[in-house]
Amino acid sequence: MTSKKIVLHFSKENWSKPIVYRLVKDFNLSFNILKAQITPREEGILVLALRQIREKLNVKIFVDTDADVRFIRRLSRDIRDRGRDVRSVIDQYMGVVRLMHLEFVEPSKRYADIIIPRGGHNAVAIDMVVVNLYPFKETVAKPDVTPESARGNIDIGGPCMVRASAKNFIRVASVTDPDDYGRIIAELEKNAGCISLAARFKLARKAFAHTASYDRAISGYLAKSTLSEIRKCYKIE
Repeated sequence: MTSKKIVLHFSKENWSKPIVYRLVKDFNLSFNILKAQITPREEGILVLALRQIREKLNVKIFVDTDADVRFIRRLSRDIRDRGRDVRSVIDQYMGVVRLMHLEFVEPSKRYADIIIPRGGHNAVAIDMVVVNLYPFKETVAKPDVTPESARGNIDIGGPCMVRASAKNFIRVASVTDPDDYGRIIAELEKNAGCISLAARFKLARKAFAHTASYDRAISGYLAKSTLSEIRKCYKIE
C-alpha cells in the first residue's frame, strides 16, 4: 500500500475543526476502491517552515499571493478592524512582516506538494472533497437580511471545488449533503473502508444539482433586489 490521497472538509460554520482524511490506495483492489484513514489538518503561515510539523503532513499546500495583494489586505484589515492608522501599518509591514515573510514563509514554498495558483510538485492527488457551502439560502430567508449580509454569504471557492471534484467522479467523490455522511460511512464500514464508482457517480449528479440550485438562489435574490436597497447599504457609487 502507498499513501497518496486526501479528503478536504470545509465548513464556514466550523472553521476551528476542519478535517482531512488521508486515503490509502490498495493496488490489490480494483481501481475504483478507496480506503480512508482520518488524520488532523495543520495550517498557518509557518507550518511548512517547521520541519517537525512538515514531516507529519501527508500533503503540503502553499497558497501563494502577490506581495501587493497581501499588503492591501493587511492595510484594509488593520484600519477597519483594529483601528490603526496607515503609517503604523506601513511601519510594521516594512520593519517586521515583510522581513519575516522573506526569511521564513517564502523559502518554505519549496516544500509544498501543491502551490496555488502556480504548480508545485503535484505528487499527491485528492480522492474526496466534502464541502458545506456558505448558507446563502438560509441567510436571504431572514426577514432582516441586508444586501451586504447576502453578498458576504455567496460562496465562491466552495462551488469551484464541488464542480471540479464532481467532474472527476471517475477518481473523486464530491460530497455536498450532510445527510449523505451516514450512508457514505456505512458503505465504507460495510466494504472494509471502500467506496465504489457507482457511489461517486451518484454523488457527482447530486453535486452538480446542488451548485445549480445554489446559483439559482443567488440569481433570484439579485433579480428581486433593487438599486435603492443597494445604495442604502453602501456609501459608494
